[in-house]
Amino acid sequence: MGRQVVTTDGFESIKLIGGADCTYFKDLVICCIVVLEYPTMEFVERTIHIGKISFPYIPGFFSFREGEGTIRAYQAINRTCL
Repeated sequence: MGRQVVTTDGFESIKLIGGADCTYFKDLVICCIVVLEYPTMEFVERTIHIGKISFPYIPGFFSFREGEGTIRAYQAINRTCL
């Protein structure tokens, strides 16, 4: 298995980086994505999706609870910045 580990990156140059997170309020899930320029870390864009929680909390299954909102926030990113 050790031979399959990649120890070098395949990126030519990184221009943008992003982060995503979700939080909860009552029966809502609020997902946000922020895009920054790299290496200056200047703000480029932020998207937010607010939706109803559609999956119960089950440890180990967070992607089912947060995935839809994160995907919708990602889909709302301005494609010209990517």
